[in-house]
Amino acid sequence: MPVNAASRSISLPEEIAKKHDVQFFVYSRLAVSDVEQLNQHLNDHLRFVHSLKDQGVLAFTGPLFTPDGKNTGNGFYVLRTDNLEEARRIIDQDPLHKEGIRTHTVEPWLQVID
Repeated sequence: MPVNAASRSISLPEEIAKKHDVQFFVYSRLAVSDVEQLNQHLNDHLRFVHSLKDQGVLAFTGPLFTPDGKNTGNGFYVLRTDNLEEARRIIDQDPLHKEGIRTHTVEPWLQVID
């Protein structure tokens, strides 16, 4: 579950920390020229995503599409972890990242709770 920002290793003013949960936003970008390469590893990726959900680590995730309904090859996750390093360690295990199909950035995200 998300943890109140006041108890995380992120330095925030107390009035902000007590009104937010810190989670970690992952933007996963296609690193290859053909989205079909992603599709070749999609089942492994989906197994990975479902395992994160089963562990309670995954808040939500999904692919990004163009306005005309084409898969961009990009996607995002929001993870519930204790710190940024743990979020990076977990997301490095995504088969799409391990195979070099996608690259990623991970940033703390403050979910408003008040």
